[in-house]
Amino acid sequence: MPIVYTYVDFWKSTLGNPQDLSGYPLWISHLNVGSPTVPGGWANWIFWQFAKQPINGVSNGLVDVDAFNGTSNDLRMLAGYPATALLSAAVNVQR
Repeated sequence: MPIVYTYVDFWKSTLGNPQDLSGYPLWISHLNVGSPTVPGGWANWIFWQFAKQPINGVSNGLVDVDAFNGTSNDLRMLAGYPATALLSAAVNVQR
């Protein structure tokens, strides 16, 4: 399933705040706020790009900083890996 990545002003001003894609997971870019605005009929976001941060070794010095709205098991499921499969694989590696 695709993930919709957008920023609030573009979604509202340029696209007119459509709600047609609200069945897809939302990755919202809303920088330097305490909580992102969720546009277009979504109940919540799955990823939130909340800042840009300097880091050594990157040519322009800035990288996106994102948060995931869920548990590590939720992220595994979103990526198509059942939590139990990854857990058993990790246990096998440690032996």
